[in-house]
Amino acid sequence: IVAGHAFVQNLRRGFYDLGTDVPSVSRLADAFAELALVI
Repeated sequence: IVAGHAFVQNLRRGFYDLGTDVPSVSRLADAFAELALVI
């Protein structure tokens, strides 16, 4: 849970380059898909 929380906080702070030209909903979905692979 702690790693997931840190991932989301870093995502919100912009530490990951997920493509700023796509809607935020798509970026969030992609981020959680990557998180699911790690868990």
